[in-house]
Amino acid sequence: MNINVMEWPARSPDMKPIEHVWDLLKRKVKSRIPALANVGELRIAVVVEWRRLSQDTIDKIILSEPQWSWRAEWRRAAAGWRRAATLHARGAAEPALRCAALHGAGRCVALLDECALLTVFELGPGAGAAWRVRCSFAASAEWRDVAHAQWAPAPRHVLLLAAPLALAERHEILVVGFDEHWRHRVLCRCAGAVAGWVDDATFLSLQLHLLAPGQACTTVWLNAASQETQSEHAGVTSPLLRIYNEAAAHISHILVVDVPQDEPAPATVASEADDAADVAGGAGEPGPAYYCALRPVGTAYAHLHCCLSSAARILNLITTRSFIWRESGRRAEWALILAVSQARGAAARWLLAAGGAAGARRGAATALLAWPLARALPLPPLRAAEPLAERVRRRAQAPAPADAPRPAEADVRALCSPPGAACALGQQILGLALHPGRRSVWAATAGAACCVSLPALRLVLRLPLAGGAALPPHSVAPGVDERYFVTPAGGGAARLCAWALRGALPARAPALPGAAPALAALLLPSCPAALLVLTADALELLSNYYDCIECMSAAEEIYYNGRTRPPAIQKMRDEICFFRALPIIQTLQNTKM
Repeated sequence: MNINVMEWPARSPDMKPIEHVWDLLKRKVKSRIPALANVGELRIAVVVEWRRLSQDTIDKIILSEPQWSWRAEWRRAAAGWRRAATLHARGAAEPALRCAALHGAGRCVALLDECALLTVFELGPGAGAAWRVRCSFAASAEWRDVAHAQWAPAPRHVLLLAAPLALAERHEILVVGFDEHWRHRVLCRCAGAVAGWVDDATFLSLQLHLLAPGQACTTVWLNAASQETQSEHAGVTSPLLRIYNEAAAHISHILVVDVPQDEPAPATVASEADDAADVAGGAGEPGPAYYCALRPVGTAYAHLHCCLSSAARILNLITTRSFIWRESGRRAEWALILAVSQARGAAARWLLAAGGAAGARRGAATALLAWPLARALPLPPLRAAEPLAERVRRRAQAPAPADAPRPAEADVRALCSPPGAACALGQQILGLALHPGRRSVWAATAGAACCVSLPALRLVLRLPLAGGAALPPHSVAPGVDERYFVTPAGGGAARLCAWALRGALPARAPALPGAAPALAALLLPSCPAALLVLTADALELLSNYYDCIECMSAAEEIYYNGRTRPPAIQKMRDEICFFRALPIIQTLQNTKM
């Protein structure tokens, strides 16, 4: 008898609110001093602690826990993805596409090709709106490729780019700003191979120093995002820390994360020994530590962040519509920034980097490293004590430095800052994606997708990737939200790997047209059912069928709450109910008794 069974996690989290109330009661009983001596004292302690639990505490537990459904997770994993549109397709004589960056609001996408041609798409307002090209220009005529692109975290549109120069053996970083009419101007230009935003005003850049054969260190520089001629931060950069390059590996990815500290972790988190047993051998079984890493941000901060984001969009509209309101809009925007910084004051800021591990394969970034950062990283204003011409003449007349002796490895390590936490993944890291709850980060490696908790950097889940093409590993951009984790397979393969996140169930990956390698998977926060996939030939828009039905059903329930539905809407409801059961029907039809 051949029966297809559902994939089900070995250990499920407590989905009923009463389970968490019982857990709180158990912890309160265990913390009583002196310890309980017999069953009679235990019975009395349970009654006393139960009466001490207020209804307000129980309500907070119910509201703080996400509503998970394993049935919905299985349907979401079984539902397929379909092509909705092709936003951009290159011609036969045009250069291949290289990278894409999605704005935090999910309504703007920047697309770059090998010749540094930058194209910005924007999603129009309203339901069913189309993507439109807002601007297209060459980012720099001196570049021969593009290695990195990232939007600033602020509501304004500022793009950070990094690329190698065509006629020099070095990389360059460019910060491009856009106004309300999508006119662009260069705000900053500096040297560096890898870059990442700290906040809307500063970013980090990396500079490699080769000190001896097999010995190198990387300096992390703090740069002002606006370094125009009239800016007080023109040319200002400050060294933040030095990193020793273990196993002679480059720092391939960096990420600045504000890990929330607004609420303590629940007592159901397993010990480190249990976590090591959970992920041993890459079995891919989600444990308690995995579900704690998926917890959303605290309800108070999440509500404030949502309100501030909406207010920021309104202020942006006000300041662009009227010159009279522009000054008041700027003042209100500064008030919003101050409120956001105060709301994030309880968060701990960490710098994540993909680097080498001691004893690992040389030249491969196989470990996640973390360093704690200060909440305030100010830049000094530029105060030149002498004219620029005098400084250039003095540097030209300075004698050439003498050849220094080769430094010892211990001396180089002493000059560098050791990481505060590290997690060896065993395979080269190809891309990083931060979970929306900011308590975990997903790493796409050459053979697996790994979930690492923050800030302890503990591996809580490892999911194997299907074998890609036999090509050298290249950088990819995975995507993660509250529902899915999607990543290109890597190795030049024209294939994606996807999972339903809460159940760690492998989802039906979308089929990509053509044989061009997949480079990026961008999940749109403005539309939970949409996915942007970048290949070397095109930028495709895909949608998940089950989530489309969920969004339609939720909107229809809100609109027709307490009203009589027309016959056409009732027919649509019947079709929705049928398509919800379609994966189950297909499974039953494929079952052979």
